[in-house]
Amino acid sequence: MSQACPIEKRRAVLRYDTDFVCQFTFEGLAQDACIENLSLDGAFLRSRFLPPAGCRILITLKTPLLKNALAMEGYIVRTECASTEEVGGFAVKFSHTSLDLIELVKNLISQPFRVPSQSANHEKQTLIFRRNHRFSGKARARDSIGIAVTMNIEPGFLHACLTGEFSLKSAKEIMLEILNLEVQNNIEKVLVDALGVTGTLSMMDRFLLACFGADAVRRFRGPGVPRSTKVAIVAKPPILDPSRLAETVARNRGIIIKVTEDSEEALEWLGLAKDFAAPDCTADS
Repeated sequence: MSQACPIEKRRAVLRYDTDFVCQFTFEGLAQDACIENLSLDGAFLRSRFLPPAGCRILITLKTPLLKNALAMEGYIVRTECASTEEVGGFAVKFSHTSLDLIELVKNLISQPFRVPSQSANHEKQTLIFRRNHRFSGKARARDSIGIAVTMNIEPGFLHACLTGEFSLKSAKEIMLEILNLEVQNNIEKVLVDALGVTGTLSMMDRFLLACFGADAVRRFRGPGVPRSTKVAIVAKPPILDPSRLAETVARNRGIIIKVTEDSEEALEWLGLAKDFAAPDCTADS
């Protein structure tokens, strides 16, 4: 059970401990998070996905303490990478203080020993969030809309195995997830195995995905994505485009990328030994 006690008294505006389960939107994609503390001017969130410092996000919170969902817009002022036991976190500075936010903080202040939102359902949501968003430092698996992905991490190397029906939205989510792990684990070589992905992409889809990825890399490079990171993608038609439009667009925007149908060719291009065995991404994580 959380307590609404003020923390870090040196702050001009006191923050209060909470464990609200929420969602935040970054680059048009929703991510799960847990609000660890809250004030009138900002909050600290825990999430497996860490948006880069300086970017703007929109936090959406539903709680019995308020009649309507609370939307809080702000920008990331700092991030904390995940340890082997906990998810990472980030601090948000709000762009403005709404009347609903004031009402929520007033309720927290008026309940000094207990956050009233701790219904049985809310506690269950919080426990599920914490269980599902722990990061072992070795592998993570999740289902995205249309595509299931398993990611295996070794020193300097990330192997992502994708299966399922292609959708532009899920591809963008996975791209951001890979970048997030690159930052937290100093990854310099990425192998994306998309041989198990089915469906079709229009030429516009390929162009938009390449532009999205290049822009996301530019945003993430500040907090730690090495400029020398190499990304190899293995796929087959019709997911793979014989004209390599997306690869050309990404390369023209500064991404070091190779798209091929041959896994051995991808490993050789990444500079990995010929006898290197990529982790089994079908095993339980």
